[in-house]
Amino acid sequence: VVKESESGFVAGGDTLTYADLYLIWMNDFFVHKRDEMLDKFPALKQHNEKIRQLPEVAKSLAKHCKTQLTYLL
Repeated sequence: VVKESESGFVAGGDTLTYADLYLIWMNDFFVHKRDEMLDKFPALKQHNEKIRQLPEVAKSLAKHCKTQLTYLL
């Protein structure tokens, strides 16, 4: 879906949706904050970076994500 989107948003429109936010959250959950794992999926990595750089998302992440979660495998 991300590869096929011309706008870079999951829903294909020109605006941020819950699907975009959910996808970056899932990236963090499954990738455990290791960007090198996303290197295998360039379209997903590009989407992740695009959404995190949006001013409203960056502001929210800075406010609500002050600590890095540690995941147990």
